[in-house]
Amino acid sequence: MLMRPVPVSRTGQSGDVMSAVAGGVVGTFKIWLLLCSALLSACAGVDVKERYQQTGPDVALSQTSYHVDIKSHDGVVLRATVYQPALEPGVDAPVIIHTHGFGAFRAPRRWSIYGQLVLSGQAAMAAWDSGYWVISYDQRGFGDSEGDVHLMDPDYEVKDFSSVVDWADENLPRILRDPSGDPFIGGSGESYGGAVQILASMQDPRIDAIVPIATWYDLKEALAPNGVVQSFWPFALDWLGTIGSGFDFDLINETSYQSALAGDIDSATTLDMSRRSPAEYCEKGEGIQADALFIQGLRDVLFPLNHGLANWECAREAGQDVYLVALQDGHIMPWPMQAFSGLPLFNTQANIRCGPYRTTAVAMILAFWDDKLKGKTTMRPRHCLTFAFGEPMPSAELLLEPGGEVFEVPEARVKLAFSGSLELLLQPWDWFAGWFIPAGTVLPATEQPVTGGTLRPAFLPLYRAREGDFLAGVPRLQLVTATERAEQAGMLFAGIGVRRPGSSAVEVIHEQFTPVPVPSGEQADMAGVVYPLAADETVGLVLQGYTGAYYGRGEGWRDTARVSGAVTLPLHHGGMD
Repeated sequence: MLMRPVPVSRTGQSGDVMSAVAGGVVGTFKIWLLLCSALLSACAGVDVKERYQQTGPDVALSQTSYHVDIKSHDGVVLRATVYQPALEPGVDAPVIIHTHGFGAFRAPRRWSIYGQLVLSGQAAMAAWDSGYWVISYDQRGFGDSEGDVHLMDPDYEVKDFSSVVDWADENLPRILRDPSGDPFIGGSGESYGGAVQILASMQDPRIDAIVPIATWYDLKEALAPNGVVQSFWPFALDWLGTIGSGFDFDLINETSYQSALAGDIDSATTLDMSRRSPAEYCEKGEGIQADALFIQGLRDVLFPLNHGLANWECAREAGQDVYLVALQDGHIMPWPMQAFSGLPLFNTQANIRCGPYRTTAVAMILAFWDDKLKGKTTMRPRHCLTFAFGEPMPSAELLLEPGGEVFEVPEARVKLAFSGSLELLLQPWDWFAGWFIPAGTVLPATEQPVTGGTLRPAFLPLYRAREGDFLAGVPRLQLVTATERAEQAGMLFAGIGVRRPGSSAVEVIHEQFTPVPVPSGEQADMAGVVYPLAADETVGLVLQGYTGAYYGRGEGWRDTARVSGAVTLPLHHGGMD
């Protein structure tokens, strides 16, 4: 149960497969062109003092861009591109600081990977066109910047962000300032670049409005949910960091980090990751000091919705004006580990819809900055939970309410390590057969049998949906597991699945799985869900011994797990209007 090949609209509209494929081909071609243009970005830096020597408040500024070298707090030189806005005489502008993801590099020009293809960079370019100063810089160790990669260390990368703020404050003319004289500072960044915005805002009160996209709250929990190290993403990030930094990522070669990559996170590595996580500081009451628009992906296996919810709560408790948007994508593993949805490894949907509110993601971010940095208030929803198909959810308040309805899990036996490993071959037959099976009467979930568990994943029915039902929140597992061989340890992977009337196919919601050690008496949060249900669909617990995100982590070959317990579902009734 890896994926659903093509999401089908609840309103009857099908996903356009040919458009997706064509978009992927065009996107790949654009990536190669943009990579070539990136090779031209290492031009000599501009002497800013000399450039603005004759620039006063009565001088008009034209829109242009140039490269600069910024000396950071410890002497490391960071390469940045400054985007100067077109400003009429007497007009000042706020500053947006753009930060890139792990293994990547800045937006050295509009026609660049970030300027054209990545939401954080697209928003930065839109801000430039709308009269903002924009600074996009290479984080230390990446691109044209000096130094080694310290993996978002508060003493290095986080302080670098404030060094860029210092540089802007001291060197750029015509910056819009608050009554105390501090510059109005905003920011955008995804993943690694989103984390630096959050952590910097905890240290530097000059930062006013941040837009962290698909980033973490607890880095250790992200890389090792429930104590089990993911397989694909740590491996991918290791290579992205090593190659992207030009082999200046020495931290990853330390014994503790190599052990973590192999699946064993020790206490030293846990502490090291805690220093790099907003969770460490939020739990101490050292909250986020900037207003924030958090954007998180539902299908993001690396940083699922839970991380955005936790960051949102941290900022709200600190008294900030915060917004939350749930998108479909984020960090997406390549097919066949996850369904194809656009650019490789990371992408976000372009359009936003929450009830009657319709806009683009870029326009939404720009409206947030206009509100916080220019005082141009616009009507927009505070919370937005959107989905690729079906009706959108208009409110996120439901997500932050703990609990839900508790459903007893029918006792089941699941083959360890092997069940689910052939879904790529077998699942298409389920979808095909469903075209020829008429939808009959759907029994209550308690009367439906458990299916699978040997070759196929086990599906344990929990609830038969009624019209207007929806899931919104964080499911919670309360399972008791044991192996049939007392001395054997194993691993199961649990997801929330939906089976439609007249079909044997089960869609795992958002393709998210939670690792469950066997034997154990496990209580654990699962990945957050936002999912509209149709009448007579069956919601159930999916259990299997293999999944792509954790390849090589499945244990217990030739053994079977016995499972019982309960699942708390964030189930809501009465529609989504």
